[in-house]
Amino acid sequence: QDWNGMNEYEMARSCMLADEGYVAFAADIYGVSTPKVSMQDWIAASSSHSSNATKYMGKISGAFTKLLTYDFVDATKLAAVGYCFGGTGMVNLAMVGHKGFPGIEFPQGLLGVASFHGGLASGYAAPASSTTRPKLLLHSGGKDDSNENIAKLTDALENVSAVYEISRYGPSVVHSFTEWDANSVGKAMYDPWVDDSSWKSTVHFFLELFKAGVKPVAKPNLTAMPAEYTKEDVSYVADGVDCLGYMVYKPSMCTSTKKCPAVMVIQDWNGMNEYEMARSCMLADEGYVAFAADIYGVSTPKVSMQDWIAASSSHSSNATKYMGKISGAFTKLLTYDFVDATKLAAVGYCFGGTGMVNLAMVGHKGFPGIEFPQGLLGVASFHGGLASGYAAPASSTTRPKLLLHSGGKDDSNENIAKLTDALENVSAVYEISRYGPSVVHSFTEWDANSVGKAMYDPWVDDSSWKSTVHFFLELFKAGVKPVAKPNLTAMPAEYTKEDVSYVADGVDCLGYMVYKPSMCTSTKKCPAVMVIQDWNGMN
Repeated sequence: QDWNGMNEYEMARSCMLADEGYVAFAADIYGVSTPKVSMQDWIAASSSHSSNATKYMGKISGAFTKLLTYDFVDATKLAAVGYCFGGTGMVNLAMVGHKGFPGIEFPQGLLGVASFHGGLASGYAAPASSTTRPKLLLHSGGKDDSNENIAKLTDALENVSAVYEISRYGPSVVHSFTEWDANSVGKAMYDPWVDDSSWKSTVHFFLELFKAGVKPVAKPNLTAMPAEYTKEDVSYVADGVDCLGYMVYKPSMCTSTKKCPAVMVIQDWNGMNEYEMARSCMLADEGYVAFAADIYGVSTPKVSMQDWIAASSSHSSNATKYMGKISGAFTKLLTYDFVDATKLAAVGYCFGGTGMVNLAMVGHKGFPGIEFPQGLLGVASFHGGLASGYAAPASSTTRPKLLLHSGGKDDSNENIAKLTDALENVSAVYEISRYGPSVVHSFTEWDANSVGKAMYDPWVDDSSWKSTVHFFLELFKAGVKPVAKPNLTAMPAEYTKEDVSYVADGVDCLGYMVYKPSMCTSTKKCPAVMVIQDWNGMN
């Protein structure tokens, strides 16, 4: 629940979880006899739990005890989500772990918890070090939690090697961004795009926790591309340098009369090669024209690490040169009549990821003498690295949205906080996802295998790729809709829904359960997800 108790909101989210094939249980944290009518009631009830961790954790533990009495629940596959007041509870649970809170234990089958707009300003439990703990997925609005508080939380999680993913949505996303009826400007406001993005991320999180459907991202076989694709080398000139890019698309989909959105791929530090070609093929699979740009140029040596250092440094230290190369690649891309010039995006890896941060900073017209097309709607940065710095944000320009994927051991929490501040100072629209604690550089590069420095991570690759695909759908207005609120009075007959009486921490509680009995039986148990209310109670 959130702070106003377990009510129709939590019931609706439970129905959405049942749609995913889970047993959903909305817990009643306040209890039946607690007043939940007015804001004064919600403040009193939420405060009495927030200020008494034993009481709050005891209520959640008691709800799990009740949930595990059902023989169709798989006790080895449990998760929980919390909203507002409940989101703060999820952070606390990730901190104390399964056995880190005196006198209270949580089931070892609790694999992960997700927190939505939980609010960190009031603090949370100190991390317990001598315990296992569930993974934490945290969704935070840029105007809900301060960058400083996010950095402190990340430090605390890393100090106990907690596994986490933190997604920040900004700059104008405030509290209650998933609550359909929230409509208090600047304080608590529903955001359909963030609701959709955070919900899809959470669904993927559960799949990963329960090992149901998440696999390493398959690397395309460049020598066996289906005949439906056109792939070609592309010669062009950028910033006065001869370059050789790579383009792939489906000509049956992308024509002069039916133009396609286009996504540019900006290389990592060892040049445009098979890695960028493979990612381009994956983008073409999504229906886009994919163009892997050649930033260094044909004549630049790219054989050894010394070559890579020299080439990347000559661009990183010369922003005019680097931005000019990217701009020149867009100029070439827009010569193709099957490209929709109003629907452009770009992705960058490593060296290229830093380029995407720079592009988001300078915007369409913020770099002297260089312009980027107004149709460039968004850029995505993968393990770009922030330690070497980036361009100062330009204020007198429009700019593409930024999606940044960062490993917990790749960028410092301090650098992430500084970047977020810089983005917010110019009202840049961004989403920053942090993966930790042990995710290092090159987490999307299949062949990366340098322990502690550059290492492929299949889960983070899968999660970040799906997030990026969703990002493009949102940019290009193709398939992203507000999350539909279930109609609780017209649930299909295939669902069982019931009120559940139980006792937690000595208090009579009334929860809500919904599931599909055709799927969840004593012989075919289902994973279960608990929903913890916002501040106005489970309703």
